[in-house]
Amino acid sequence: MADTLSRRSILRGALVGGAVAISAACGAVPATPADSGQEGEAPKAAEAAPKDEGPKTVNFLHVLEGQNETWRNGWAEVVETFEAKNPDQKIAIADSAFGELPTKAAAAQAGGIKFDIIYGYFGWVGTFVAGNIVQPLDPIIATDPDIDPANFHEAAKWIHKGQNYGVAWWINSREIWYNKSLIVNAGLKTPTELEAEGNWTWDAALEAAIKLTKVEGDEVVVGGMGTQPHVPSVLTYYSWAWGAEFWNPDCSQGGFGSDAFRDAVQFQADTFTKHRVQGGNYFEGNTAIYHTGHFQIRRINEQVTPTNLFEVGMAPTPNGPGGRKAAYAVVAIHLGSQAENAEGGWDFIKHTVIGDLQEIWVPQGGGRYPADLRREPITTKDYEDASVYKTMASIANATPTLIQQGDFNDIWRNETWPAILEGAITVPEALQKTQDQVQGWLDDRGCLW
Repeated sequence: MADTLSRRSILRGALVGGAVAISAACGAVPATPADSGQEGEAPKAAEAAPKDEGPKTVNFLHVLEGQNETWRNGWAEVVETFEAKNPDQKIAIADSAFGELPTKAAAAQAGGIKFDIIYGYFGWVGTFVAGNIVQPLDPIIATDPDIDPANFHEAAKWIHKGQNYGVAWWINSREIWYNKSLIVNAGLKTPTELEAEGNWTWDAALEAAIKLTKVEGDEVVVGGMGTQPHVPSVLTYYSWAWGAEFWNPDCSQGGFGSDAFRDAVQFQADTFTKHRVQGGNYFEGNTAIYHTGHFQIRRINEQVTPTNLFEVGMAPTPNGPGGRKAAYAVVAIHLGSQAENAEGGWDFIKHTVIGDLQEIWVPQGGGRYPADLRREPITTKDYEDASVYKTMASIANATPTLIQQGDFNDIWRNETWPAILEGAITVPEALQKTQDQVQGWLDDRGCLW
């Protein structure tokens, strides 16, 4: 395998040689570096290279800008290994910052710039599908003997109206990461011990959090618990634990008005307002029980383990009155709806899915939830417990996602949830408001599974 410097050089070459530039400004006319034309002029389509003159280009709208070196080097290695296996194909990357990619993809679509593949994120897929920015994979999968959809976790696919728009190269779930030192020093059983006894529940987590929380004046200096009910994709864990669903099986009606949903949200709200156990910073050693994902391993390795700040522990998500389910946050590379080199684009997508790349994702926190059911999770640290990953995978579901998920995320996170915590609206009132909003979105455009 090439060293870090050569991988970076390869990536720089991909970025410069053949990459399509897009204006970052919303609504601006995109331009290509090779031929931008006069100011304000629509870009000219690149002339197709003769079939016998070197490799074909795969134009890839990607997220590298602003990402750390581990991420950039990992993707450089992915590109390198792909091109080594496919000498007739060449990846040309058009770079983007993370939050700007959906806007750039839409601007490219409007400006006639054609991407073969587009980096996806679970919060963007609805926008991509509704804007006809990406296309279904089913026709190309059906003719490819190298890939069998049955080998992949159902939650690792993006299904809309019976069509598959992506297969995950990366899957996140959310486990419980805890400060074992705080818990043991307080004379309490750890989540791992409670799980082994069959007693790891949200009530048990709250009971421990109350005992572990320390408050000085108005400040929670040691938080017993850290959860994220303000994030809809994480709220699924808490609603499912109470037996509530975001919407009914055919995704035609919202479920936010149910008693179970109300109880789930009220429990979480009470941890902030009534019990005041939320606070601290896990990576600074002052949050005891933290509901987050394995992607945070990067921060643990940077901030916790170098100084042995505390002993790290992990456990599955707790049981609730309705049992427990877990969400998969799925990230895929999508095939552009206007792809000119769909074959090369699909070859690259397939490379990320069934290629021997799991080890490349590991330093970034990946490889713990392989989309391919035939693969085992990869762990690299003593504090990681592969059995936890397997438990979470066994109860994993597709994250409920609206076509208008971005609107839902923004309103719940920035308006509804803060209003609940401020006491400006009760939980039942907030959920009725959400039910009405969501129903309108479902009636309008539906959802993805």
